[in-house]
Amino acid sequence: MSFDHPHNRGKVFHDADLVAIVDGGVEPPKATFEDKVRLGWGWLLADGCDGRPRATAVKVVCGCGWEGRARPVTQENFDDPDKTSEAPYSEWAHHAEVELAQELPDEVDKALRTLEWHLNDLTGTSYEMSQKRRNGETELGEVRPLAVLNAVRLLRRIADDSEADAVRQARAEFSWEEIGRALGVTKQSAHERLRHLDQQA
Repeated sequence: MSFDHPHNRGKVFHDADLVAIVDGGVEPPKATFEDKVRLGWGWLLADGCDGRPRATAVKVVCGCGWEGRARPVTQENFDDPDKTSEAPYSEWAHHAEVELAQELPDEVDKALRTLEWHLNDLTGTSYEMSQKRRNGETELGEVRPLAVLNAVRLLRRIADDSEADAVRQARAEFSWEEIGRALGVTKQSAHERLRHLDQQA
């Protein structure tokens, strides 16, 4: 019952698993994520058989230290473990998406860096073009500030459209605080500027 986010690329990985809370409310040891899972706290092992403790609840734990809420379990949960994992998985997926908002997919990150490089070249501000300009070696068509301004106009339209689409999609499951965090602004700032896009209002 392990979960892994496809865009784990930072220093903190958001892998997750379900762990048991056993009779008496005993929770997994406050150790590392690996300890909680590997030391027999994977919840399906806590079935009450052969001297093992019996799980009375489960919760999802993430490699970053975050933990979900405890959810009671019965024999039906042991009979259908996939269904049991659905709600904890959704809870963890929400957490992981918020935490990984700054981790762009590789192809998007690469495209943005490439675009920035090209625009810097066209404005003459890249290191290579700065050297050529300093030495009087630029040729016609290499430095095109007006073309960059046109590109900026198009980028603003793309950014505005993408932001509007993303806000409408995000409001189905994320709070204004979480949206603001992704934008690098406060909850209040995000809400004031983008609330007209909120279909839940």
